[in-house]
Amino acid sequence: VLRKAPKRGLQKWSKVNRSGWHRWMRVLRFFFDVEQIGVAYKKDIDDCRESPALDIIELLDQAGSKVSYYDPYVSELNYNRIQLNCLEKLSAESIKNFDASVVITDHSDIDYELIARSSELIVDTRNVFKNINNENILRIGQG
Repeated sequence: VLRKAPKRGLQKWSKVNRSGWHRWMRVLRFFFDVEQIGVAYKKDIDDCRESPALDIIELLDQAGSKVSYYDPYVSELNYNRIQLNCLEKLSAESIKNFDASVVITDHSDIDYELIARSSELIVDTRNVFKNINNENILRIGQG
């Protein structure tokens, strides 16, 4: 049952308008293990105030997803009742433990090629995979 979640989510994805993150949140709740790439408000900083990542993590948590994150600038995250520590490193092995990787902040020093090779499903909200055509990459807000 757990491994069927990504396919079920992808089927629902085709019915979702790709421009709004509230809409794609309805899709991601079908994934049990979600890794967020970047939680900072903007690229290459450690400030999480007003970051959309906070709401996304909270909504996924409320939907029953196991949420983890990787952000080289933010070692721990405390938001409402959610307390998370950053994954120690980003590796093919760690990425493969997740049903989906969601790119929220496009930090310069993240290995996006590693994510592209290793992730079962990628939700790209920052257009970091613009030069990669792969059916496992879902682009948000790019038309």
